[in-house]
Amino acid sequence: VPDYDPGEVIDTPDAPTILWWIESTRYARCRIAVDVENTLEHRSFGALLTHLGLARGYDGDPRAPDRSSICIWFLKRDGSRVWGRADEARIRDAIRDLLSDAEVDKPLQNGAHDVEVLTANDLGPVLAFGFDTLVADQCVDPEGPHDLASLAAHLTDRPRWKDEFKGAAKLSGASEQMERTYNCGDASATLEIQPKLQLLIKRHGVKRLFDQKMRV
Repeated sequence: VPDYDPGEVIDTPDAPTILWWIESTRYARCRIAVDVENTLEHRSFGALLTHLGLARGYDGDPRAPDRSSICIWFLKRDGSRVWGRADEARIRDAIRDLLSDAEVDKPLQNGAHDVEVLTANDLGPVLAFGFDTLVADQCVDPEGPHDLASLAAHLTDRPRWKDEFKGAAKLSGASEQMERTYNCGDASATLEIQPKLQLLIKRHGVKRLFDQKMRV
């Protein structure tokens, strides 16, 4: 899609860039999307966090400093850590402060899984998680596919990014930078579709159902 604006995709940030991005987000109090990649595909119990994707500005929030996504990479394919001990400690402290900030709204896709992985990896609690795009679409279109790629294709003009990298088999053949770009795409797509799903919830009159499901 030639006219689609992907924003700034920060897929290989250094520690100062990560800390600046988180600090400026908290200062702005803008909405962010959170996306987790982990070991043990499709399982959360016992999974190790490999990538944390964050995005801001893709929903048109006027408070956002910019339209950008960032991938915070923790674990390489060979199991080694990305950061030295001091840098990882500072990054983790900043992430905890952001995720526990009740004034920063955080939509997620299949958030129950991501919150469990984050909590198990000592990055919880996740506060102000009040919107799950998967749950929202289950209310709006119970029979349709609810995966993020399908939602983005239906509700946005963004180019497809899932097909090339979806699944552990394909990811294993991709470069580690491609994995980080994929993580950024998941986060920015989640944020982009959230306001559109909010409108559909209102149009279909399923706000009460959505609120009930979010409380479960």
